[in-house]
Amino acid sequence: MKITKARLKQIIKEELSGTLQEDGHTDVPSAARKLKASVEDSMNILSILETHPDANLPSWWMSKITLASDYLNKARDYVLYDGRPTQGEEELDEGRVKERYGLRQEIISMLAEYFDVEQEEAELIFRKIET
Repeated sequence: MKITKARLKQIIKEELSGTLQEDGHTDVPSAARKLKASVEDSMNILSILETHPDANLPSWWMSKITLASDYLNKARDYVLYDGRPTQGEEELDEGRVKERYGLRQEIISMLAEYFDVEQEEAELIFRKIET
C-alpha cells in the first residue's frame, strides 16, 4: 500500500497534536508492580542462562534483551537525573557538542524540506522520532 506525501503529513500532524491516548497507568504503585515483574523475569532468565553457559541464543532474542536493558537504563536515568544531563554528557568537549548539534540541525532541516513544513514543526517531528 502506497501512502501519499499529503497523507503522511496528515498522520504526523495528528500524532504531534496529541491524538494518542495514554493508558492511564502513571501512578507509582503501577510502575513498582511492573518493575517487580521485570526483576522476577530477569532473575528467572538469568538463572536459566547460568545453568547453560554454552547455549547458542538466537539473535532476535538477544535483540529483545538489548532493548529491555536500554529501556530500563533510560527509565532509571529519567528518575535519577530528572532531565538533567548525565555525567557522560557533561564531560563532552565543546567540539563534540557542536558536532552533535550540527547533525541534529541538519536532520531537522532535511525533515522540514521533505515534509514541506516550518523548522519548528520539523523539530517536533524529530523529537517524536527520537523517542
